[in-house]
Amino acid sequence: PSGSYNMSDLYSFLSSYPQSSQKASLLYIIDSLAFDSVAHLNDWNAYWGYTQSFPYSRFSEKANNLYEKLLYEEKTAGGLLSDYQRFTVAYPQSAFRQNAIETIFQKTLNQNDYNAYLNHISSYPNSQRAQEIISILYHLDKTTFFECFTSGEYPTLIDSLHQIALLDQKSLLTILVDQKFGMIDLNGHMILEAKYNSFLGKNVLCELFETDILGVTIPSEATQLINRAGIVVYSGVITNYQDIGLGFLKIETPNGLKIIHKSGKIIFDSLQDAAIVGGKWLKIKNAGKWALATFTGKILTPFSYDDIQTAGAFWIFKLGNHIALHNIAFVSQGIEKENLVLSLDFDDFELLNDSLAIVYNQNNEALLSIAGDFLIPWESARKIVTTKNYRYSRSTNDYKIYDEQYIDHFGTDTFSELIANDHWFAFKNNKWNLVIEEGGLLLSQIDSLFLVNGMSLAILDTDSSYVLFPNGTHLTLDKKENLRSLSYRDERGKIVAEYLQKEFETVKEVYNSEGVLMFKGAFEDIYCLTDSLFKVTKDKKQGLLDKDGEIIILPRYDFIEQKENIAQLLRNGKIEGFDLVHKKIIINPADGSLERFGSYYLTQKNTSSGVIDENGETIIDFKYDEIIALNDSLSWVKKNDTWDLIAINDQNVILTGVRKFQLLSKKGEVYRYFNGEKYGLFYGDQSQHYAPEYTDIRAIFNDDITIFLFEIYIPSAPFHILIAKNFNGEQLYSRAYRPDDYERIMCEF
Repeated sequence: PSGSYNMSDLYSFLSSYPQSSQKASLLYIIDSLAFDSVAHLNDWNAYWGYTQSFPYSRFSEKANNLYEKLLYEEKTAGGLLSDYQRFTVAYPQSAFRQNAIETIFQKTLNQNDYNAYLNHISSYPNSQRAQEIISILYHLDKTTFFECFTSGEYPTLIDSLHQIALLDQKSLLTILVDQKFGMIDLNGHMILEAKYNSFLGKNVLCELFETDILGVTIPSEATQLINRAGIVVYSGVITNYQDIGLGFLKIETPNGLKIIHKSGKIIFDSLQDAAIVGGKWLKIKNAGKWALATFTGKILTPFSYDDIQTAGAFWIFKLGNHIALHNIAFVSQGIEKENLVLSLDFDDFELLNDSLAIVYNQNNEALLSIAGDFLIPWESARKIVTTKNYRYSRSTNDYKIYDEQYIDHFGTDTFSELIANDHWFAFKNNKWNLVIEEGGLLLSQIDSLFLVNGMSLAILDTDSSYVLFPNGTHLTLDKKENLRSLSYRDERGKIVAEYLQKEFETVKEVYNSEGVLMFKGAFEDIYCLTDSLFKVTKDKKQGLLDKDGEIIILPRYDFIEQKENIAQLLRNGKIEGFDLVHKKIIINPADGSLERFGSYYLTQKNTSSGVIDENGETIIDFKYDEIIALNDSLSWVKKNDTWDLIAINDQNVILTGVRKFQLLSKKGEVYRYFNGEKYGLFYGDQSQHYAPEYTDIRAIFNDDITIFLFEIYIPSAPFHILIAKNFNGEQLYSRAYRPDDYERIMCEF
């Protein structure tokens, strides 16, 4: 046959002449015509039909490939994470399933949180990224990790991580053996073999090693970062390194900065800087600009920003003089769509709390919520003010409110005067209007009002005047009565207690924050000595009352002041005391002020110090230049240039001739002392005492553990013998070092 063909003619010819010598050519033409017809449609359904009708066609493989490709493109055209997830379920045998899983992984990266990674590995346990994800999950939350994974799923990797986790729980101590450094645990067992020339970081010698990565140098090899199992996670020239959290290390090299994961994967090879931001993403810096990236190294935004940081729940992006504040949902959504468009509308901000900020633009300011709403719109030449329940702005001339219910009620948003705190909101034009609690009781047309303090408001009206308390209690106020705030501040200046004093003629009444009368009397003055004790003056003499008005100290003293929870009572030039903690009088036979000394009191007689009990009986004789309590039973006492350690109860001398002493461990109150020649060690509970026979004694410790290093120098050798013992006196090691090695193992404490 020759010329133009159609399918029916070709099939008819083959039916009539099945043994024709042209059969192969005709079949090729049939396949070609059929393939051309579906190629013209370019539809995955058409290609699928072709593969079913012509399974042995020489075009069948090409048709199947196009079917797979077009099917994948159509089913994932929306670009959503859910599109790819549905595709992997619906078409598990697809040649593009791995592409879909990789895309799912990449989109999971954008979320970059524990649950997203965990869901991915649960759904796709055979993913090519499984080991990478598992390592990320381990360092994100080591506690939760072993609740989610068992050795049966990924035995080699999980067992390895479990081994490292056990090692990471131990505090380690540096040791030098045959001129090589290693690490032992606190039972003296070798954890890191002593084979390293040096450890990076001087603090490794001076402290218990608590971190999971250590910088080391090895003969003939580059500097390395190793984990506690001795596995190398990085090798190369290192200027410095820093753990930036969540499993990442920042490594400074002569050629730039690298970010690696503790699993050993290099995430970024050449940066200017990097950090974890908001516990959510990496922020990375290049060419002077910052971008966001995932924990696997996917860059999520352009390198456009001068800084990226968080404050409260706000994400803050800075570009030149412009700042954007957004919530995490906005940032995540923009990253998910690969189109993070920021509102760089601000030039500064002031964080009020985790979810509220005042934002500025030149001379304008507004109040922004974490939801992105303006609770107060842009205002010019006004200062925004907020309390716990209320918000307003002020100018040099007036005040402005923004609550629609009050604006509607009064027909205006602007007032000439305004008072606000956590309990009340009052505003005035001709008359005062008062809001009691947010959205609550509204009082109008009040002649005058003022805040006495944070818990009482005076309302002065033509018909009646009264003091209002936060619980709604009213206290009638006569026009001849005066009001005064009584308050007590802590050492930082913060008010911790407030009371109201109402005075009429010579009688003063004191009320608590609920408007309850606590006491009254004809006092010349009342002053808060503590948050619950009041110094009162009557007939020019001072005394103490408690909150119930009970007399603690009769008003018979010339002056009363508080010093370290002891009231110093001055009368006729002599000082007595009152213990404010134990509520008891202290008889003072000496002439100095009183200081707490355990369960006793330190004072002075002439120029010598001594200790007395509450009855004035001498506990430690008045013969010392200085007295320092070691604990409730022991005390350091100084006379001339030397110290003794004595028992407080009987003044029995335990140590004598001490030139100086130093607290080495708060645990057990352990002191190093020096007798002029050697050092000794003394435990405050007297459980252990090391006689003064050491050249030096040092301590290496953390919050829970203390290790003592005892040094004995033998100049004739010369040798430095270094003995390490734990708090209980159990020896960890004892080694002799030549001077050069000693200098390597010791550091300046």
